[in-house]
Amino acid sequence: MTKPLKKFDVTARLLLLATVTIAAESFEDALEQAKTLREQDFVKFKGDFVDGSISIQNVSRSEYWSTEQE
Repeated sequence: MTKPLKKFDVTARLLLLATVTIAAESFEDALEQAKTLREQDFVKFKGDFVDGSISIQNVSRSEYWSTEQE
């Protein structure tokens, strides 16, 4: 017979840059919506979300980096 396995918790500190697309009436509206975003709006956690902090780095028109001419 095999022994039952013991369970262990693994905790990691992550530094991520992630982008989410939102719909807004204007740039000002997008700024206001960005202020309400939380970590869970960007990523899904497999385990429990213990603690974190969030700092919005940029708000811009979707796909602003496109090389296509308008």
